[in-house]
Amino acid sequence: WANSVSASVVASASKEERNRQEAIFEVVNTEHNYVRDLELMEEIFITPLRSGDIVEPDRVEALIEDIFLNYKEILGLNKRLLEDMRIRQEQQPLVERIGDTLLSHIAGFEDAYTRYIPRIVLSEFASKREEAQNPKFAQFLNDCTRHPEARRLGLRHFVGQPYQRIPRYPLLLSEVVKRTNVGIEDRETVQEVIKVCTELGKRIDACMVEGARRLRLLTVQDKIIWKSKEDHQDLKLNEKTRELHYECAAKRKATFDVQSTDLRLFLFDHMLLITKEKRDKQGDKDSCVYQVYKNPIPLELAEIWPDDGKPASLNARESGNGHPKSGLSAASVVADLEGNVGIGPRTSTTDSKLLAPITIQHRGRRGGEFVAYMTFVERDELVLKIAAAKEARQEAVSLSHVFQFDTITEMSTQPSATPTALTSAHPMDGKRVTCSAPYLNVLDGKRRVVVGTESGVYVGMEDDKSNFRLAIKDVNVSAISVLEDYHLLLVLSGKILKAYNISCLEPNSDKAFQIGQQLGKNNVQYFAAGLCAGKTIVITMKKKGAAESHFSVFEPLENAVLGGQHHHKFGLSLGKSKSEWFKRSQEFYVPSDSWQLVMLSKMVCVVCPRGFEILNLENLGEPRVYPTKTEPEYAFLLKRPDSVPVSMFKISTEEFLMCYSDFAFRMTKNGNLAKSELIEFEGRAESFAMVYPYIIAFESELIEIRHIETGELEQLVLGNNIRLLYSDVDLKGNTVIHVHRVRY
Repeated sequence: WANSVSASVVASASKEERNRQEAIFEVVNTEHNYVRDLELMEEIFITPLRSGDIVEPDRVEALIEDIFLNYKEILGLNKRLLEDMRIRQEQQPLVERIGDTLLSHIAGFEDAYTRYIPRIVLSEFASKREEAQNPKFAQFLNDCTRHPEARRLGLRHFVGQPYQRIPRYPLLLSEVVKRTNVGIEDRETVQEVIKVCTELGKRIDACMVEGARRLRLLTVQDKIIWKSKEDHQDLKLNEKTRELHYECAAKRKATFDVQSTDLRLFLFDHMLLITKEKRDKQGDKDSCVYQVYKNPIPLELAEIWPDDGKPASLNARESGNGHPKSGLSAASVVADLEGNVGIGPRTSTTDSKLLAPITIQHRGRRGGEFVAYMTFVERDELVLKIAAAKEARQEAVSLSHVFQFDTITEMSTQPSATPTALTSAHPMDGKRVTCSAPYLNVLDGKRRVVVGTESGVYVGMEDDKSNFRLAIKDVNVSAISVLEDYHLLLVLSGKILKAYNISCLEPNSDKAFQIGQQLGKNNVQYFAAGLCAGKTIVITMKKKGAAESHFSVFEPLENAVLGGQHHHKFGLSLGKSKSEWFKRSQEFYVPSDSWQLVMLSKMVCVVCPRGFEILNLENLGEPRVYPTKTEPEYAFLLKRPDSVPVSMFKISTEEFLMCYSDFAFRMTKNGNLAKSELIEFEGRAESFAMVYPYIIAFESELIEIRHIETGELEQLVLGNNIRLLYSDVDLKGNTVIHVHRVRY
C-alpha cells in the first residue's frame, strides 16, 4: 500500500491506520491477481483453442463450455467488483470503507459460483478425456504451460481459481477487522461480508454432491462396453439433464445352465442398466469396465419386487381377480406437441452378505425376468429408489406427451351382477371388444362410435360414456367399417361380411334395417374399405388352402341406399328391395397366406409372410414383393426370421415405412433401403398406426410411440389386453385412434 500512494499520505496516517490500509490493499491486490488469472485463462487457453485447428470446429464450442464452464460470467462479476474497489482507492487514498462495496457485489455471486464450482470435477474429466483421445489437445496444453505469463502453471490451476476465491475472502477480511478499531462503521460491514461469504461457501459445498454424482455418471458412461458391436445401443447418457440416482452390487446365483455372475446395477433417471463388472488381471479398481449384461430397461417397463415370488399386485393383474376395468379410449394427436438422491455404496460383489433376493422384470419382447441377490439394505434402497425414479419419470414425460387419451366408455371385463339402485351395469360388461369406428350422424350432426363385440354391435355418443346400447345382435363381430358418403355400415361377423343401412344404429329403427346385404360368399377372413385410385372400394379376402389368398373388389353404388336423397331429404331405402348396394368389379389372388391389406393412394398392399406384395388394380399382371430379401442391403431380414411383416405407410413422395413386428425401416419407392438404421421396438407389435412424424406400435401390454426420423422413444402407455381398434383421419384432418385397454 505504502508504495501505491504518495509519501505525504503515508506520513499523515497513524501506525494503526497504515496497518489497516495494508490489509485493505491486500484484498484489492489479490482481487486483481484473481481477475488477471481468469483473463489469462481466456488469453492463453480459450482464444487459441477457438481459433486453431486443435479441435474440430463443430465440437470446439461444446468442449470450451465443458472445460471452462461459465467462467465468463464469473470474470464479469469479479471484474466489476475490482473496478469499484479501485474507484474507492482513487477517491480515498486512505480508504475509509471497503465493506459496503464488497457486500453489494458478493451478494450477487451465488448463482454463478454454485453453477461453476461443483462442476470443476467435470471440467477436469472433460479435459483428461480430450487429452487422451486428441494428441493435438495434449500438446496444446503442454505448450500453454510454457506461455510467459502462465508461470509454468497448467490448466487445472486456472480453472480451479474460483473454488479458492470464496473461502479466501473471510481470511483476508478477518485481517481488516482485526486492524479496524471498534466503533468504526466499516468494521461491522466487513464482519457482515465475512458472514455472507461463509454462508455462501456452505451452500456451494452442499452442491458438490451433485458434481460428484455427475462425474460418476460420466465415468460410468466411459466404462460401459457391449458384448458385440451388433448389441451396441445409444443409452443417451451424455444428455445434459441425465442423472444417476443409484448403483449397487448384485449377484446372479449359479444354476444348472447359468454360472454365478457378479453384477452392478445402475439406476438412471430414464432406465435401469444391469452390467457385469470386469477388472484387469491385477484387479485394479480404476481399470474396471461394465459390460452390459441384460437389455437396458426403460423405467416405464421395469418392475421389481423384493423376493423371488411375484407380488400380490402382479398376481392379481395376471389372474384377473378384482374385476379389472376394460376401457375404450380415443387418442388424438396434439397438433403442437404439448430431492437429493444419493448413489449407493460401491459394495464389492464378493461380499458374503449378498443374500437378499430381488426379482427384476423387463416388460416387452426384449425383456424377461430373473432373480438377483444383494444385501438387504441395498435391496430395500433399490426398491425405494426405483419407485421414486419411476414417479419422477412419469411426471417429467407427461409434460411432453405426443398423444392425449380420452375415455370413450368403460366397462368391466366380468359379466355384470344384477344392478341395484346404487349401481348400473354397462351393456358391454363382460363382452370382448374387437373393433370400432366413429361416424357423424347426419340427422343431428353429432359424433357417434360403433363398437363390435363377441355378441353384437353397440353404438353410443362419442362424448357420453354411459350412452352405449346394443344395435345389432350378432356373434363374433371381428371388424367394422363405416362408409359415411354411402350411408353404409360394414360388419364382418362369423366370416360373413354384411352391409347395413347405417340407420340401423338409430334407436327404435325399423326392423328391416337389421337385415344386411352380404358381400360375396362366406369364409371372409378380413376386409379393407377406403379410397384407392380415387374410388371408394371394399376388398375381401378368402383363403383357399394354406397358400392362397383370394380377393374380391366391390364398389358401392351411388345413392343405392338413400335412393338419391342422400344429401338433402334423407329419404331412406329400408333395404327391402332386391337392388344391390355393391357391384363386384374384379378379383385377384396372391399365392400366399396373408393377414392384412393396406390401401395406398393408387395401389394396394397385401401383407404376407413373404413381405409386402404391391398390386396395381388396373394392371394386376405385374405384382411385386417388397423388400427383396436377396439384396445385400436387406440381409438383416434373413437374420431375423421371427419378425414378421405387419403394415406399411407412405411417409413422403419418395419413401415408405415398412413395419415388422420387432422393428421398422424406411424404403424408397424403388425398393431400396433408404436408411440403414432400424427403428427397434421394445414390444412385439401386433398392429400399427402412423401419425407423421410418429409411428405407434401396439402389442398386448404396451403402446409404443417413436419418432420416425430418429427412432427415439417418445411415449409409452402400459396396460393389458391392448388392441388397436381403429385408426383414421376425421373430417377436421385430425388422426383419431381407438384403443382397447384393460386397467387394474
